[in-house]
Parts: sequence; C-alpha cells; structure tokens
Amino acid sequence: MVIAGSSALRIERGRDSLTGRIHTVNAPILSLSEIARFRGIGPLEPFLNDNGYANLRHHDFWQQLAQHGRDHADARDEAFSHFSQYGGYPFAHSTSHTDLTSLNGRITENVVQRMLRHDLQGSLLHPDLDPQLLSLVFSLACRYAGQAPSHSSLVKQVNRPFDDGALQGANCMSSWTAP
Repeated sequence: MVIAGSSALRIERGRDSLTGRIHTVNAPILSLSEIARFRGIGPLEPFLNDNGYANLRHHDFWQQLAQHGRDHADARDEAFSHFSQYGGYPFAHSTSHTDLTSLNGRITENVVQRMLRHDLQGSLLHPDLDPQLLSLVFSLACRYAGQAPSHSSLVKQVNRPFDDGALQGANCMSSWTAP
C-alpha cells in the first residue's frame, strides 16, 4: 500500500480519512526469472508473456514451450533450488549467501508476526481472536507441514501451554527450520 500526502500528524492521530491518497500495489513473490536475475544465474526469460493466453490453444505453443524448458533447464533448476530453499521474498535473494537464521527471523517478524498481529487480530470477521492461540496454532502448522498429526495430538499440544500457564507471546516460528 502506498500512502501519499503531507498530513502525517493528522494521519497518526486518526483525523485524516486519506480519501484519494491510498493505492494498493500488488507485490507478489519473486518469479524464477527474477530469482535468476537476482542471483546472476543467467538468462531465464518467461516463455508465456503477460496476457498471452490465446496461444495456449495452439499445439505449436506447447512444442515451443517444451523446447524452451529444455534450453533453459540448468538456469530454471538452479533458480528453483534457490526458491525452494529461501522462498520468493526479495530480501532472501539480495545477497549471494543468505543466512537462514537471519532469514527465519526476518520472515517471522515481517511476514508472520505482522499477519498475526495486524491482519488476523484486526479482522472485523473475528475481532475476538486470541493472539497467543493464533501464534501457537501457526507454530503447529509449521511443525506439521506436509504431515497428518492426529486430532488428539494437536489438542494436547494446544492445551499444554495454557495448562502450564507458560504461553507468553509464543514465537510462531520457533519450531520452524529452513530446509
């Protein structure tokens, strides 16, 4: 979101509606082509241009796409390896060597905690969500990603911190380790 204007004090005090000065900018995760550029892997241009879906109906397109994939396999595979290890966040690819512990902390604070604090807690649909419970449930989702834990196991783990009275601002990524 980009906010433009000169009444910062009025905005801070909640006295400015910001009418006409807020624009949302979609900033998705990096594509493999962008990761290849960031990392200096080599040319990896996308084959399908934006809004170029008309070609999908033609057999020639698919043959050319397969050839493009073969021609760029090394760069694509290396970019995908970096994507798989570090994700698609630009700050994860800003240097040639990314410290996974530092990356974990940045993702925890800039993405996960911000989402838990602001997006979910501020939700008009669920204004009474418990931030500690949200953090704990997210931690369990990280811990069991790609697995199917039993319902009783999850309930036991959710109840444990509350039973002990030990849940104090749980770190939702404390059990998460980078691949």
